[in-house]
Amino acid sequence: MLTPAQAETLIEQHLTCLPIESLPLTQAAGAVLRENIYAERDQPPFDRVAMDGIALSTAGAGTGRLRVVGMQAPVIRRARCPNPKPASRS
Repeated sequence: MLTPAQAETLIEQHLTCLPIESLPLTQAAGAVLRENIYAERDQPPFDRVAMDGIALSTAGAGTGRLRVVGMQAPVIRRARCPNPKPASRS
């Protein structure tokens, strides 16, 4: 049996480095990046969320599909919970 270090060495001995290839974006579908890429800056350049969360009541839901019955637009100030229940933060 090989040790992890021996296995890694054996794998590295059989790897071939593929050549660098530049493709237009329209031809890059299915291609694999050779290295990680990083954005120069966050986009959008400010804190923003598209959805704060979602609330579900699973009582009587069974295993079927759930239907969205309503949506609420985001609010600027924090809304008060009508029926607060105890919670803990770890």
